[in-house]
Amino acid sequence: MFYSDPVTGFVHSLPDNAVITPLPTGGNQFSVGTTVLKIPSNVVPCEAPLPNLVPMQQGKTGELSKACSKAITSGFQSSALGVAYTYPSDSVSQTNIAYAAAHGGNLWCSDSNNVWSFVPHTMAQATQVKSDLWAFIQLQQNTLLTLQAQVKAATTVVQLQTITWP
Repeated sequence: MFYSDPVTGFVHSLPDNAVITPLPTGGNQFSVGTTVLKIPSNVVPCEAPLPNLVPMQQGKTGELSKACSKAITSGFQSSALGVAYTYPSDSVSQTNIAYAAAHGGNLWCSDSNNVWSFVPHTMAQATQVKSDLWAFIQLQQNTLLTLQAQVKAATTVVQLQTITWP
């Protein structure tokens, strides 16, 4: 049970087992067991208040942004060497990929057996790795934008709770 005070805007909750009794002088009183409290006459029954979604949406947006950053730096695949290899994508690795694309050079990558090696790349191969990295980053950021739009459109707590990073 909920009661709203139209003067202050506060919504008060009463226990489900509260007994409401009208008072002859106006207002009501409620009792739970031996506890009896007067309810002012300006307080009226109301529906359960809706939670303020703005802080929840802000929290969800922050959570998704962190998940996007983590995904971006979790590694990606490129077939620049003719078969798929996994490359690291932390900030240092992104810089190294950019330098290798400009000059050629060795890059860390792992094969299908998850064996990491420091493998020589031509400028063309490193440029392809860089392009694949950029496509991977853009995919993560587009996913974030889609999820942020869902967060903004959410009108219930349940809807917010269902929005998660893939």
